[in-house]
Amino acid sequence: MMRRKDEEAGTAAFTGIEPVMSGRDPQGGTLKIRFSPLSMAFLCFTVISTAPSWAGSLSTALYSGGPTTMIFGYLIVAFCSLCGAASLAEMVSIWPTAEGQIAWTENMAPENCAGFLRYWVAWLTCSGWIALTMSAKFICAVGITAIAAACHPDYAPTQWQTALVFWAIAILAVLTNIFGLRAIPRLNTFTGAVSITVTLVIVILLFVRGAGNFNSGKFVFTELINRTGYTSNGIVFIIGMVSGAYSIMGYDSIAHLCEEMYEPAINAPRAMLGSVLISVPAGLLFILAFLFTVKDIDTVATQLFPILYVLEQATLSTAGAIVLTVALSSLTAAVASISSQATASRVIWSFALDGGIPFSRWFTKISSTNHVPVRALLVVCVTEMLLVLIYIGNAPLFNSILVLAISLLNLSYAVPISLMLFRGRPSGQLPKAPFRLPRVLGMICNSVAIVYQVFISIMLFLPTYHPVTAGNMNFAVAIFGGFHLLGGIYWFFGGQKRTHTVHEAKLEAEGEGSEFGAAE
Repeated sequence: MMRRKDEEAGTAAFTGIEPVMSGRDPQGGTLKIRFSPLSMAFLCFTVISTAPSWAGSLSTALYSGGPTTMIFGYLIVAFCSLCGAASLAEMVSIWPTAEGQIAWTENMAPENCAGFLRYWVAWLTCSGWIALTMSAKFICAVGITAIAAACHPDYAPTQWQTALVFWAIAILAVLTNIFGLRAIPRLNTFTGAVSITVTLVIVILLFVRGAGNFNSGKFVFTELINRTGYTSNGIVFIIGMVSGAYSIMGYDSIAHLCEEMYEPAINAPRAMLGSVLISVPAGLLFILAFLFTVKDIDTVATQLFPILYVLEQATLSTAGAIVLTVALSSLTAAVASISSQATASRVIWSFALDGGIPFSRWFTKISSTNHVPVRALLVVCVTEMLLVLIYIGNAPLFNSILVLAISLLNLSYAVPISLMLFRGRPSGQLPKAPFRLPRVLGMICNSVAIVYQVFISIMLFLPTYHPVTAGNMNFAVAIFGGFHLLGGIYWFFGGQKRTHTVHEAKLEAEGEGSEFGAAE
């Protein structure tokens, strides 16, 4: 399926390819170019937030494998994620569209199941981005309440207060996306630069403070801590990898916003790979500094926000620890909330253009004043504000929703990558693009990415602790099934007909040149 290039949107034509662009609603308006390659790379870096993500999940990582899993599990995840990012970067260069993996799946799928696969990947992507956006807001909310507790030792944050802070962040994010979107590129660039700088400052601080009293290399590289109740160290290692998987997620954000940057076929792949290549060493430095200097693991693991306690011990100052925590975690999480909300809204908007969700015509409206999908932004915000109420009554259930983003998004990557490996490459009919992986390297990257994405998505459903109780239950598999049940109901009661009709209309109107959308 091919779509006409939109010169006004800044999309350039290249030899042998006309980039796929998301459908436009002529009555609803269009998106505007807002992002430079640098600002887009920093946006993706901020969304991924590797070091802040680790800072927010230290408790789980320490007890589920400890140092060994934190180091080697992270390296495995980093390598596999880089293969995944390279695979997606190739596809966004061929088909730069806000639909991302949704459109890529349809373009390479067999005709008899293209509509269904497209629909399934769309539900995975929409649900995954809502969950990922919620997790950024939640980390920010927990960090803010932990800072309040550090300033007032007698204050003990409650779950309903954390939920209220979450609401405030959600409202701020949606208002910024509607009325302050022009500032988001600069905000992401500033935040990314601050995050890198503060990560280096914290690494240096921890090493300087720990000089002469470092933990041994044996502890850092061979110590495996198992407080999960499982007898198998292999299972514990895998559970610990989930924290690493969460720390390198969301690099497809660039694809969903690529229609708002110049020459996306060239710049989107660069920004996607560049953001991952910056995130990986930043996260590794943070982990190494922490493991070589941490002393009381049990105390750290029981803190409301462990990184705040670690920095307080390193700086010997509550004020200093708060400043560093805000710069590393709270600021990054807040800006990531804004950027993730923009991404989630673009996914919903682009799929609504194809009639893939209930009330699709209502969601396709773009504000003629702000040139953003306001209705899609609002539905993301309202959905998150309602879901966070679960946290007040059942924290394990809510946490399961947050970590489910790992499974949903990884599976949404695995489908088009599998099609690229088994159909796109062997066909020899893929359009030419500015960024292409050599055949052998592409096959290796695709294969590694698929195995990892499917494996980590399944392992995510394992209970974190054993024996399983109501207080530590992993509800992810039940929620995963619920998402599919809702999507299946819509598919069989109207969604199949609406999506299929739109798909056929596009094919007829655009006259695709080949099965994989070769240029005319």
